[in-house]
Amino acid sequence: MWLNHGCLRALRKLEDQIGFPLFIRSTRNVTLTERGEAFLKAACNVYASVAAAEALAAQLRRRDERRLRLGTPPYSNQIAQRRNLIDRFASVYPAVSVELDVGWTPTLIERVRSGDLDIAFVLGGVEDPDLEVNVLCRIGVEMMMSQSDPLATRSTLSPADLKGRSIAVFTRALHPSLFDELFAPLANSGAELIQVPEMSAAILAQVQGPRRLIAFQFSFSVATTDEPIVSRSFEMKQKVPFSLLRRRGISTPLNQSFWDLAL
Repeated sequence: MWLNHGCLRALRKLEDQIGFPLFIRSTRNVTLTERGEAFLKAACNVYASVAAAEALAAQLRRRDERRLRLGTPPYSNQIAQRRNLIDRFASVYPAVSVELDVGWTPTLIERVRSGDLDIAFVLGGVEDPDLEVNVLCRIGVEMMMSQSDPLATRSTLSPADLKGRSIAVFTRALHPSLFDELFAPLANSGAELIQVPEMSAAILAQVQGPRRLIAFQFSFSVATTDEPIVSRSFEMKQKVPFSLLRRRGISTPLNQSFWDLAL
């Protein structure tokens, strides 16, 4: 662990206040002392309580507002469950403004935890005792390729089928756990993973070109209109959950109404 001078000064001040050292320092490393580990656990509990209080305060400030802030993944308007749920809510509460904040799961979870969002639609498994999760459906994965690709004759592809092939995938930093879940089998089978920020025209051109690039997409993604490009299902142990989540124990009337519509 590397700490700058500002952090070291803050740590020394904290240690002076509590009366014992938190870290063992050397020229190469900084590690927790035994009492430091015990103090860290207590500090984490305090932090969680403060975060919960701040999230509740954010919700209560908006209790009488006629708007609902929803988080949602990119392109998820193609998922019927998400689209229909928002449409149903809008028909029941026409005077309420529904605001959509687009982002990937890790960012949306943090915004729900902080109270910036009332509820979020997310992709991938979520295990957090502070969050209430309702799985709406499960999403498959497809591989886009040139119609002339030998693999295009198959209806479903396995990781072994893609050995030695180059696969365009989303950037790992956007959703590390989901990236590893989806693409570790591909990497282990010998496929080359090419991380791209988005599915652009340049990527689709490589799919059709002599390189025979294969591009990943979720089954809900907007299908390409290029006739030379086809999509084939990808074999998975289980499909990706698409869920609704909110902070446990913290709600407003509009938050609860939207949640109830999904049950």
